[in-house]
Amino acid sequence: MERLSEKEFKSIVAVRKAKERLAFTEKEIWNMDLSGMELNHMDFTLSSFQNTVLDGVNFENSSVENALFDGCSMRGACFKNAKMMTASLRYCDMTKCSLILSAKMGAAL
Repeated sequence: MERLSEKEFKSIVAVRKAKERLAFTEKEIWNMDLSGMELNHMDFTLSSFQNTVLDGVNFENSSVENALFDGCSMRGACFKNAKMMTASLRYCDMTKCSLILSAKMGAAL
């Protein structure tokens, strides 16, 4: 897995076009504050989010299949229509997190 810095991650996301599907497969996203970011229509398959603040993040129509979320704050995050199959969410604060219509088969919430 390749570890991304917060600066690198945010700079890539900042220049994408609306609804452009960026692939961040097999990436390590650690100790970042990504609060309120629009991460919709993105692919995070097999990625690892550790100790990352994801409060209010929009993951709508994204894929987090086989992804690991460990020790993340996800208060108010939106996973509407997200592919979450076999994702693992450990020790995460999911207060007011929206999972409407997301595919969660095999996910450990």
